Amino acid sequence: MIVDKKERIIEAAAMSFSQFGFKATTMASVAKIAKVAKGTIYTFFDSKESLFSTILERTMKQLRQAADAAIQEEAAFHENIQAMLDAILGFRESHQLLIKLSQEAKELGTVEVLGILTQVERLILDYIKSVIVRERAKGAATNRDPELLAFLVYKTYIALIYDWERQHEPLPKETITEIIRTQIH
Repeated sequence: MIVDKKERIIEAAAMSFSQFGFKATTMASVAKIAKVAKGTIYTFFDSKESLFSTILERTMKQLRQAADAAIQEEAAFHENIQAMLDAILGFRESHQLLIKLSQEAKELGTVEVLGILTQVERLILDYIKSVIVRERAKGAATNRDPELLAFLVYKTYIALIYDWERQHEPLPKETITEIIRTQIH
């Protein structure tokens, strides 16, 4: 019963954060959606931030699972990096909570949300770094520092997908793959 209430609260909070954003979500609104007393939330979470942290942790676990599923054992290193990046960005573009946080950061510049998005990026970069380390251990040929390489391929990929397309025709997938391949070696 207690676990059910906690899960109901987490689900209600995830829904509220996804619909209204971080700033507009209150413990009272979460309680209303979860159909529990506001005090019940404090039985499990000491603040809105700790509740959000639980949701973010679950979201990042889902993101890693989506990225892991894109990696193929027999694929080349650069192909796996490309597939992983595709999965990460696809997840970010389709996950309502991450979309809402990005909107809130752009429109309101909420300090907490900017910090959260920095944290999300750090977690993504750490994940990419771990994949690079794992691929290198299997014999992938790259001499670059894994942390630097993670940063380079992620930022390059985002720039080619979003920034380039603001002023140019979208690049063919093959061109993006070739650019990422040059980053790796």
